[in-house]
Amino acid sequence: MTGSDKTLVPAAFAPVTEAFVPVPAAFAPVTEAFVPVPAMFAPVTEAFERTRVSGRPAAFISPAFLSPGVNTRQRLAIAFGIVGLSAVVSVAAAPALPERLVTHWNAAGTPDGSMDKWPALASTPALATVVVALLAVVPRIDPLGDTVASVRPAYDWFVVGFAGFLAVVHGGVIAYNLGYAFDVTLALLGAAACLFYGVGVLLGRVERNWFVGVRTPWTLASDEVWDRTHDLASHLFKLSAVIAAIGLGFDEYAVYFLLGPVVVTAIGSVGYSYYLYERLATDATTSGG
Repeated sequence: MTGSDKTLVPAAFAPVTEAFVPVPAAFAPVTEAFVPVPAMFAPVTEAFERTRVSGRPAAFISPAFLSPGVNTRQRLAIAFGIVGLSAVVSVAAAPALPERLVTHWNAAGTPDGSMDKWPALASTPALATVVVALLAVVPRIDPLGDTVASVRPAYDWFVVGFAGFLAVVHGGVIAYNLGYAFDVTLALLGAAACLFYGVGVLLGRVERNWFVGVRTPWTLASDEVWDRTHDLASHLFKLSAVIAAIGLGFDEYAVYFLLGPVVVTAIGSVGYSYYLYERLATDATTSGG
């Protein structure tokens, strides 16, 4: 879309498009909570080092910054509010949008996929509604009990962050199709890096459960395997997020700075859980013999 085409966008929609530039101001509390290596996470990283010496897993650390004076219901209300805002923006921006929207870009940032307008506008808010609702219900139906109770603030803020991530994705699509020129791929990769840092924070704290975390037969069978695997996965996911953020400066190669470390982290965490389980079983057999 050329510069002259931007005159087709009514001035009334300026607040809508401005609200959904990559890392919008409206989502500052969410994005600031997950930026790579923020100062606010210093207590967590320091605590990880202390627990490494003491042997007590990081899942039991409870830094005060994750409890900013709001309860679970209020945090989930924020998440659903973000989803609702995405839906409102879809309806408000619809008259100014073309009948087909660009919805997919390749690694170089070139558009290579599109959808009809209304399915494109409805799909992400609908997906976000379902995912946030599931994440809200999961702790209540875990066969092992409410295993996230001790880390509920961290879990809830992750749900908020995930809703914010989907809103940024949705907003980026709308802004691009309204004629605002920016590299959507880099914007979404940056948002994904923030999300993966949040995954790392959560994994380092969550106790053994059936729904959230590195759920392998070996982690689910042993608290020690679970805790040590998630301590490793937590550090690796946060490192992956930092590498992904660095990769944003490499243009069309940026996607590989995200996917490569995340794939290695996922495979490495699963492999480590098996190795650790077998090693502990062997040690138990040896000591028992």
